[in-house]
Formats: sequence, C-alpha cells, structure tokens
Amino acid sequence: MSIITSVRRCYSCGKVLQDNDPRKEGYIEPATLLSLHASDMILCRECYEALHQNEAPAAADVSDEFLSMLRDAKKEGATIVYLVDLISFECSFNKEVLDLIVDLPVIIIASKWDLMPKDTEVEHTKEYVAHRFRAEGFKKAKATDVILLDYNNSADATLASGMIKKKRQGKNVYVIGAKGAGKSAFLTSFLRQFKNTSNRGISIGAYKNTSLEVWQIPLDDNSYIYDTPGTGVKNSLLGQINYPKEIVITSRLTPRKQNVALNGSLFIGYIARIDPIKLASDKKRVSFTCYFAPKVALKAISPKNDMTALFHKYIKNKALKPHVFWFKCQNDADVFDFELEENGPRDIGIAGLGWVSFEGTKGDVFRIYVPKNIGAYASRAKIIKKKEGKK
Repeated sequence: MSIITSVRRCYSCGKVLQDNDPRKEGYIEPATLLSLHASDMILCRECYEALHQNEAPAAADVSDEFLSMLRDAKKEGATIVYLVDLISFECSFNKEVLDLIVDLPVIIIASKWDLMPKDTEVEHTKEYVAHRFRAEGFKKAKATDVILLDYNNSADATLASGMIKKKRQGKNVYVIGAKGAGKSAFLTSFLRQFKNTSNRGISIGAYKNTSLEVWQIPLDDNSYIYDTPGTGVKNSLLGQINYPKEIVITSRLTPRKQNVALNGSLFIGYIARIDPIKLASDKKRVSFTCYFAPKVALKAISPKNDMTALFHKYIKNKALKPHVFWFKCQNDADVFDFELEENGPRDIGIAGLGWVSFEGTKGDVFRIYVPKNIGAYASRAKIIKKKEGKK
C-alpha cells in the first residue's frame, strides 16, 4: 500500500507551496501555512504581494552604516546640511535619520530652485519646505533655516557658505540627502569659494568603521565638511532600474491645467492615476494644475467611462506615454485614499514623477494609483504665485 497525501498549491499560480526557502517558487511563511485550514484558498507570497496593495506609501531607506555615521554627528554636536531636491523630496524622509539630527543645528538647502516656475513666491516655498520637515517630525524646522539654491546664482552658494560658518561654531559639518538631491553640485559651488586655511588637504575615503565613501574637506585644523553618500531612493520612480527618461524634469516647469469631474480620473502617462471620489463642497469637478515633465501625457477621463477597464486598455495599447516596464496592469499598483484635513491650496504627488495642485476642501477624498512601492503624498501647496507688483 501507499499513503497518499494532498499537495498544497497556490490558488493563483498553481505552484507547490513550501516554507523552506524564500528564494524558491511557491514560498509561504511557515506561520501562515500552519494557521490555514486544508479548505482555505492559499496564495504563495509572490502572488499575495501581486494581488494586495501596501498599507501605506513606501518610505525612504537608509543603511545601518549611514545611521552609525549620524550617531557620531550627534555625539559631536555637528551641523547638518540637509540637501533636498525641491522638485521631488516629499517622500525622501527617513524617521530614524530625523530622530538623530533633531537636536542638531540644521541648514536645509532646497536645490533646483531654477526649475520652479518664474512667478513662484520665495517665502512661501521656504515655509513649505520647513513645513514638510515639521510634518515628518523635525519640529524645530523654520523657513529661516531654508536656502533655495539656484546653481546658476553664485549668491545662493555664498549665502549657504555664510550660514554654515555661522552655525557650525568650529565643529564638523555633515552634508546629507537623497541620491540625486544635488549634494555634488552644491559641494562644487562651495569649493569655488573655498579657501583652505588648514594644514590638511581634501581627501576621499571610507568613513571610520564603515564602508561609506565620503569626501573630507578641511574647514580648519580640527574640523571637516563630510560629503556623505546619498540615501536610498527605492521608493522613487527615479530610483528604479530603466526608469523612463521622459519623466525627468530638466527645464523650468510649465504648469498644465486639467479639469477632472467627480468620480472621473486623471491618467498620468500610464504610470499613475488620480480619482476625485468625494468632494465635500458642492463642486462637481476639480481643476488640477499639473507639474510634470513636458513629455508626460495627461488625460482627463469622464466618469461615464469604466476607468479601470480604460486604464488597462491604455496600458495594453501603450496609448499614453511614458510607461514603466514593470507596470503591466492595475494589480501592479498600490492604491491609497487621501482625505483632506484642511481647506485651501493642496498638492498630491508621486515620488520622482511630479504633482498636481488644486483648491481643496476639508473632507475631500482623492484616490491615487501608483506603481507598487513608489511613494505618494498629499500636502499643502508647494507653489503659490507672487502677487502682482511684488518683486
């Protein structure tokens, strides 16, 4: 005689389930497998992740070695120069980083100011950047800590150098920020004005007790500026392999208007989608001002259409550009609802792609579809135009 045992398989893909090796097909966590009944429909981890969205937008990642370096900075009472890309920084924060630097002197440099629309109000933008830091837990951030940096304007680099000299009080300076934030360009601008008054030269090498490669620029005989490696951008479209070059913003932003009806949709290439699903006021539509690279196609879809079917059709036919090769159907998307908590100009954005701005009302709800593990956010409006007559 033989003993016949039922083989448990994934309900979706049919692969034989196993709990021994996460690298092999059909893997399921042992605890999950034990908790299920023989009659349950079971999914392997790969199929489960493909069919389920994440619970919250993806956050930025940092290495243990990077955190170790910041612990040194904290012990020293060093000054932090925090570089952010003004075009796309809202999803680049990491709570562990902010917790380590929260009590240190911090200078926030928002690069790519030259790419913002010409009539953008300066002081509002500074306050916006400080607000984003405060919203992430850095409660001491103020607009006066923020420098808007145009690399074509040497006065901006001079202002940053002067602020560093004033704040550091003879101590080390650590320049941090996400990959692509503009740290190298900032250091190049800084070095044009740099005078080495120490008996040491500029060097590059591994930071102590880590494999992190850093530039060391002597400020005097006892202190340095450390130009640190960029932190992770896996939650940004720009951090993905073979991201479409059309999404990169390389020239001054030109706003584009799109009117989207309640229960309609705004398709952003076939990378993302924003649906107004509840409007607390009597409005029946939303006027979006869109800030994306010029080759990112935008299309407002009427609520009489089946948005999901149409989005799948557009993806299949590549009817809109650009596209990303790993986004093949809506199951490849994370889906989040953002409910507004205050009235006024608001933004909804996607990390590495761009954002839309609109006049919001408390209680409005917008549904956003983004590729899995890509960051998304809602905030007060980044851009407010200068008032007429104001210089």
